[in-house]
Amino acid sequence: LAPPHPRTQPPTAFAAPVASTRAASHRALGAAMSEKRSSLPGKASGPPPPRPKSKAKAKAKVEPRRPVVQPAVEMKTLRWKRQVQGQHFESGSTIWDEVRDVPLVDIEPHLVEQYSAVPNTARRASTLGERGQRGSVVQVTEIQIIEGAFKRCGKEHALGEMPPASAFRSALLAFDGARLLEAAPAGAKLQDLLSRARDNFLPSPEQLRQLQEMQESNPDLPFGNIEQYMWDISKVPDSHARLDCWMYMHTWEEDLKGVAASLRHFESIVDCFRNASTLPDLLSLILSVGNYLNGGKDDGQADGFSLNLLKPGGLEAVRDNNSKGDLRRFVLTAFLGNHRPAAIQMLKDLQPALKNVQRKVEVLEGGGVRLHKQIKVNLEETCNAGIKRVRQEFEHKQALLNELTSPSAVASSSSSSPRSPEAGAAPSAAPVETVRAAFEHIGEQIVELERSRKTAEEKYKGLLRWLSHPATESSKDFFQMWDDFLIPAANFEAKDLAMVNAYLKPTFCDSTSDIEVYSFGRLWDITVGGLQVRTRSSSRGPGGASTRSSSATPRVESGGGSGAPSLVTPRGRSQAQAGDEATGSAASTLATLPRAPRRMNSAPHLLRSEEVAPQLPQPIVMTQGPDAGRQPVVTLSAAPSATPSLQPTPRSVGGESSSSGSASTRA
Repeated sequence: LAPPHPRTQPPTAFAAPVASTRAASHRALGAAMSEKRSSLPGKASGPPPPRPKSKAKAKAKVEPRRPVVQPAVEMKTLRWKRQVQGQHFESGSTIWDEVRDVPLVDIEPHLVEQYSAVPNTARRASTLGERGQRGSVVQVTEIQIIEGAFKRCGKEHALGEMPPASAFRSALLAFDGARLLEAAPAGAKLQDLLSRARDNFLPSPEQLRQLQEMQESNPDLPFGNIEQYMWDISKVPDSHARLDCWMYMHTWEEDLKGVAASLRHFESIVDCFRNASTLPDLLSLILSVGNYLNGGKDDGQADGFSLNLLKPGGLEAVRDNNSKGDLRRFVLTAFLGNHRPAAIQMLKDLQPALKNVQRKVEVLEGGGVRLHKQIKVNLEETCNAGIKRVRQEFEHKQALLNELTSPSAVASSSSSSPRSPEAGAAPSAAPVETVRAAFEHIGEQIVELERSRKTAEEKYKGLLRWLSHPATESSKDFFQMWDDFLIPAANFEAKDLAMVNAYLKPTFCDSTSDIEVYSFGRLWDITVGGLQVRTRSSSRGPGGASTRSSSATPRVESGGGSGAPSLVTPRGRSQAQAGDEATGSAASTLATLPRAPRRMNSAPHLLRSEEVAPQLPQPIVMTQGPDAGRQPVVTLSAAPSATPSLQPTPRSVGGESSSSGSASTRA
């Protein structure tokens, strides 16, 4: 019997054996492949590696065609991108085929000197044998410790103005200025030679150590010009101390002059308070106002007051009822207004004290200002400190001189002094005795200066007793008290920057300007003596005419050949404008007149001198005529008995004036 057809069987009975058989075959195939991969040596399990790509044919290495260069020393590296022919470009296709090797024989020493990797000082300190083994081209012919072309150039120039080193050495041993000037170039000064040697050729301990080390490592090399001069001076025993004492003999006088000048200036300030004839007038006004305020009280009926009232918390602490000022401003206003001659004299007498304060204006952010003050000369910080410094320096130099001129030091100097013909004779005792005598004279001058300081101190204490002020007050605080009372910083800071720069700073911050009464009034916003500040204003009238007013008063001068007086203003203005300023209202009247076109053939524009009255004109009244249709002409007459008037004058077509009266001018 034939087997049944697969379609006749149930679907599940046929699909299950087929699926199981296919899955089993897949598992068997995967296991076989895994076993095959694991059997390979050095291969891990996983997917098979990708198929290797085909490699391009590698190029042969190209050797450079330039010769090998071996520098004398290690050089600095130049960072560039090297190109080799045959590797980066082909022959005959670029500009590099025309480039050739340039010999560096001429510039190789400079190239090594400036661009070697080894420092210059270390290379100079190396021995000749090491450089010879390395084939160095640089030949060091002398020992140098001064580096830099500019520094060496300056010292070489100073060396040309110095005497020979042997002469300077022998002169320094004996403090012999005559010997030094004899060997120096013509026109040289002793003080300049000493300062030049100290600044350029006196070696420091570090420089002396370098010279010794380099000489020991290079015994066959000589010193350079500068180094040789430094080496010769260093052989003088105690060269630094000797040069300091010698220079002090030529600089002490300038130092003492500055301190003596400060003492004299301090005494002049004390004398200006003592000799101010009108200072009692100001104190009298303050005392009277104080007694009036304290009338009927325990503090009234005072015969005097402590000057501490002038300090902050005294007069300025009493504010007025309108909160516009304090009692200090009230007193100064009364003093300037009612006692103006005394105020002028007081400011004149106190100029030394007012100029002794340095004032600087600082501009703040936002446009504000701040005033800084500093006392220039006072007894404690300027005079006493200066004399103390001078005394200490003298004692130090005198101790050095005593040590240098001791018998043992003189014997050591004589044994080390040169005996060569260039050096001259051995040092003698005569210059040393001259130095000692000079130091004795310096000591006497310092003692005299201390006496002057004592006199100035007694004079200041007498001033405090005369003012009934505490004797413990320092001069700095005393001067500051008066300056803060008369010129307070708050008055500066209350003004705008433009006002400070225009009026206050040129007077109060410049020591060459005198503080006069008008500037003082500006500082306190006080009209001095009832005089208003001169101002000028300009405005435009109808038709664009410009009018100005001024407080200037016209004057009468003789003019022309007739000898008759003419009206002249301080600024040289026309007589018509002078008349306007005299009346004060004529300018506004003229401004209302219509403007006429200017004609060259019109009437004269100025009054003739013979038509002006010999005496000062009376107030001029200017009116406008009734004929408004015609162009008016201003006619000014100065008749002593009649009042001048402005009347219109008819004009012809040609511009000629039809009036035959007095001269006129158009508005």
